[in-house]
Amino acid sequence: MAQDFKAIESIQTPRGELPKKQVPIKVVIPEDQFLDFADTVAVQSTEQEFILSFLQLQPPLVLSSVDVEQTEFIETVCVSRIVLTVPRVMELVQALQQELQNYTNKAMAAPKAGSAQEKKAE
Repeated sequence: MAQDFKAIESIQTPRGELPKKQVPIKVVIPEDQFLDFADTVAVQSTEQEFILSFLQLQPPLVLSSVDVEQTEFIETVCVSRIVLTVPRVMELVQALQQELQNYTNKAMAAPKAGSAQEKKAE
């Protein structure tokens, strides 16, 4: 995963500011890091932060029309909550926009099933 992260440029101590130095940030994602699926995101904000709640819809098992009639609600379970500062939300929005653009470009460049490009390759 190649990602540019801002480096710490200076550190304030009780005795004053230390000399500025670029210190890179190394991203470590453990191989056993739990990965969860979310199909809904709820966003809340305060004056200083955003709270992102990632939710997973839990549709009931429906085997008959009786099950449909008895269903009063569909539950959605929170699988993770993340709090971000406003600057980090702005960076997240930019990163998501860039990744979505990359995804769209790749999807548009891929030949579609049964397309003329595939028939020529045969």
